[in-house]
Amino acid sequence: MGEIRKDYFSDEFVIIKTKETKKIKRKINKECEYCPGNEDKTIPADMVLVQSEGSLIRTADEEGEPVKDWCIRAFQEKNPIVTTEPERSFGDHPLYSEPGFGHHYIVIATPNHKESLDKISLDQWINVLISIQEKSRWLYSQKGVSYVSIYSSTKNDSEQNDGHSHFNLITLPRIPPIIEKEANNVKMNLLPHPEDDTKRVQKEEWLVVLGVCTHLGCVPLGQKMSDSKGEYNGWFCPCHGSHYDSSGRIRKGPAPDNLPVPP
Repeated sequence: MGEIRKDYFSDEFVIIKTKETKKIKRKINKECEYCPGNEDKTIPADMVLVQSEGSLIRTADEEGEPVKDWCIRAFQEKNPIVTTEPERSFGDHPLYSEPGFGHHYIVIATPNHKESLDKISLDQWINVLISIQEKSRWLYSQKGVSYVSIYSSTKNDSEQNDGHSHFNLITLPRIPPIIEKEANNVKMNLLPHPEDDTKRVQKEEWLVVLGVCTHLGCVPLGQKMSDSKGEYNGWFCPCHGSHYDSSGRIRKGPAPDNLPVPP
């Protein structure tokens, strides 16, 4: 588990793992907890994809009864970088720190230990992306999640990881500054529904919008401090994954229009 700290020199937030964990070198099949046959060595998977007779079946492990013959597994990391039950320790300026609150999930990209990401078939890549998308949507709906960071670990990076191709999904309670800066430097002509703030803000100190997603009328999250605000630090609709920025403009997902400004 770790802490979120502010780098003294760069003024950026970083995650520091406060407790060292022993590096595990996983050998193919016999010891690798990511390989088929060793499912009981991980936390039970809450999302498992199984290919059966041309169909993709979504299921989950039961305690003591892991799913066999899978093509994708997603489960919580046993030694997470962040956790939903962090130690409540804070540091003040200039060495700012806060508890590393969040979720840390593993998505195994292939059951084949020897298969690196560049060798995975197109069909398997589709399965991987479906899994990551579904798990990301669920994570964004969780309390205190503002951003989901996704990065891969591959067989080719054996010096850095265990050698079995997989993805890490790590949630953060705040938007990383570099992402927030990019979100603010928006190019209007690239937006689904271009509107600058001069058209949406009637008084400089206020922004008033109707809290109804323009996709199918769900109520997006973002009003409460504990709500997920999506990838653009505004509003997030967990129904189908629409992300709005802090001006209520649609930035990602199926919603066709911005959150409306009442007359």
